[in-house]
Amino acid sequence: MDEVSGAIRFLSAFTAIENHFKWQLQTDEEHMSFVRMAKEYARRHRTQVDLPALRAFADLRNALVHQDYYGGKPVADPVPEVVEAIERLRDRIIDPPKVLQVLPRRAPAVFETDTPLNRVLDEIRRHDYSQFPIYEDDTYLGQLPPTALIVTHSGSAKERPLMIVVADDLPTLVAAVNTGH
Repeated sequence: MDEVSGAIRFLSAFTAIENHFKWQLQTDEEHMSFVRMAKEYARRHRTQVDLPALRAFADLRNALVHQDYYGGKPVADPVPEVVEAIERLRDRIIDPPKVLQVLPRRAPAVFETDTPLNRVLDEIRRHDYSQFPIYEDDTYLGQLPPTALIVTHSGSAKERPLMIVVADDLPTLVAAVNTGH
């Protein structure tokens, strides 16, 4: 069996990217250029695509499909590194890596609304992170402390703040809990 040529692999990957853009953009507009689709895809999906590489690949694609063929095969073949690069890009665009695949798995510290502050501070000290989801039963309520912790007389949201605690204040709080002050 003949080995699949680099040109065929390249064109297959290019077509897969182009079809993905069309499907995601819900367009089959004949006059929208590949690069314009890539820019629109990146804008709508708030993602980065390698536009310089896609421009170069579009130029190479045009050269491959608009050249003469000999014996039903393209007369030129992209170098293996280019074929591999477009195939990697195709995979990243069509099936981007997921957060759970990229970052190391670690069980998140989750707290309920009635969790004592010293337990939260222990987690901060033990794991050196300070972003914690707060739940009531199975309902997400927010994060502690995403920006600041507002301290009131009794903890009610209907009271004026007595103090605002920011991330820079956490070492002092942890030290106070550890020393008993």
